[in-house]
Amino acid sequence: MNRSEVELSGNIGLHRILECTVILNWNELMKSPTSGLVQIEYRTDATYSLEYLKVWCSTVRGYANLACEYWVCPLWSHMVGLQWVTGYNSAAFATMLESAIQHQDTHSKLAHRSGSIQIRPATEEERAAAERFVTAIVERAARPWVERLEQLEREVEALRQQVAALQASREAAETSASARRRWPFG
Repeated sequence: MNRSEVELSGNIGLHRILECTVILNWNELMKSPTSGLVQIEYRTDATYSLEYLKVWCSTVRGYANLACEYWVCPLWSHMVGLQWVTGYNSAAFATMLESAIQHQDTHSKLAHRSGSIQIRPATEEERAAAERFVTAIVERAARPWVERLEQLEREVEALRQQVAALQASREAAETSASARRRWPFG
């Protein structure tokens, strides 16, 4: 199944999210925008939740350099979170990867306990598809928050109207009371 078929199927899986993360940050990970290979090596636990992943960058066939690794669970030999190897760093990649891993329960799981995903340089069409895919995921994730904000805005507006009505009622009562107090004296 090619990238566009996966996109059209509506499958929002961690595999595709990781692939898109690399595609959209290719220039920050690789020296050449048109050659090379990025391989994501991963391992999951018994529930297929990610335990760790490693990102390897290769510019010469048969040789790869570790760019970064992400450990979900603490281990005596590894820190939890993303660790970059000297010479590699990408804030955008780190942000996207952190978000994907933190929200992995909302996406379909990786298919195997241990595996790898190989990503080659994307065409302009594949890059555009990756951008659309990630945009759709962000919009989908933001939708409940946007709906809640809209609801809160409606509630705040209703409260403002109630406060305005109460203030108008109080002012009317004060004006009436003031008028009654002045009448005999004025």
